[in-house]
Amino acid sequence: MWLEIGIFGSLVALVLALVLSVRRVRDGIISSTIYKKGFAIHMNIFSRIHNKAIENHKKELFSKLSLMLNNIEGDILEIGAGTGANFKFFPPGSSVIALDPNPHMEWYLKSNCAKFPHIYLKQCVTGFAEEIKEVQENSVAAVVCTLTLCSVSDIAKVLQEVKRVLKPVSHLTKIVSLKRSDV
Repeated sequence: MWLEIGIFGSLVALVLALVLSVRRVRDGIISSTIYKKGFAIHMNIFSRIHNKAIENHKKELFSKLSLMLNNIEGDILEIGAGTGANFKFFPPGSSVIALDPNPHMEWYLKSNCAKFPHIYLKQCVTGFAEEIKEVQENSVAAVVCTLTLCSVSDIAKVLQEVKRVLKPVSHLTKIVSLKRSDV
């Protein structure tokens, strides 16, 4: 019996060590410059394909943003702006602050922004949504966040930051999470 407990304990320890090693390796790869550059290239291609697949849905969602911005002036903060996949859908005259943790997205973001002269890219910020130091309190009219909340480390902190940066007259109208079955 003691032998079985010892073997079981050893197996548990081995599995735990393996899981922790895989996480460290994964985290090391994801934080590498090569991975971030490759991910930026991938997202630049993927976002175009994805936008075509859900274009009507995005048009409907962003039309509500246009109506909301009729009542308040100010910048739009896009959390997880990536390569600028949502620029096509922003209302004419939008001033955008783009936040993304991957610094290699900025080149694609600016390149894609040039295709949409109806928006003004006010600022590119490299950082995380859990702590948006570069954006002042009560300073933005709207916050856009698509395909991002599933990858943040602390959703509660992100929502606190959203509340902090939104102007007092702004409001969070809807949180939408698209599942594969929605597409």
